[in-house]
Amino acid sequence: MASAATTATKEFRSFLKEIGQRITKTRTELGLSQYQLADLAHLTQQQVSYAERGDRGLRCDNLLSIAKALNVSTDYLLTGQVSDKELNNILSEIQDGIDELDAEQCAVISELVKLFIKGNKNNPSTSP
Repeated sequence: MASAATTATKEFRSFLKEIGQRITKTRTELGLSQYQLADLAHLTQQQVSYAERGDRGLRCDNLLSIAKALNVSTDYLLTGQVSDKELNNILSEIQDGIDELDAEQCAVISELVKLFIKGNKNNPSTSP
């Protein structure tokens, strides 16, 4: 039977790996290399690499620097949850894009959204 300390250590390592996965996912979605993210966050590439692999814990100021460089909240990096402010920014970007579409294109987008929502209701494990 594992001791409480061993279990806590495993949970902490898992937590660090989850943070690292979110950093990697966001960085790659933005088309950034580790070097570019390091430059934007005023860190070294090695620090970014450690963070992405979950090998080491991040100091609070480094976590904040990475979040700012990726334009996400620390809440997102820590929990995977999008804040209300981030959600409003996303919705605003979507609205700006929709404003550029004609009625037929808007109808297609509407149907895609309905299908997406229906798919998430049928398979909740796929939602973010």
